[in-house]
Amino acid sequence: NCGFSHTGSSAYAFDFALVRGTSLHAIADGVVSYVYDLTGPGDPCYDGGGIECATRANIVRVRHADGTSSGYAHLDAVLVSVGATVRSGTPVGRSGSSGYSTGPHAHVVRENCGASGCVSVPLMFADVPGSGVPITGQVVTSGNCP
Repeated sequence: NCGFSHTGSSAYAFDFALVRGTSLHAIADGVVSYVYDLTGPGDPCYDGGGIECATRANIVRVRHADGTSSGYAHLDAVLVSVGATVRSGTPVGRSGSSGYSTGPHAHVVRENCGASGCVSVPLMFADVPGSGVPITGQVVTSGNCP
């Protein structure tokens, strides 16, 4: 719910500041349902860009057994293919700044998608005390990834 993004249907998306190339892991078991990996070095949207790059972020979507999906965007590298079965903790990509981005980070969202589109759903993190939901500016360090 910041001023220009992560509002409305994407209110529960999280951006995690990461060093470029950090391994991103699936947050739950599932099947890779979508991959976009066409934005590479030399592309004007590879190192981040304005709104004109909004559809150019490298992304992986994983469909979960409960009907939700998780998305991992702004990747430098995609490590999985459509149809692959992944377990929680499986590396799916490496962080980057592709697409509509101002610097290296991971955009992570859990969504419930229906006929009218996708709506983000709250994520709860075992490593965040209290409600399990990080707030803007809070530093979260995961202890559950290799």
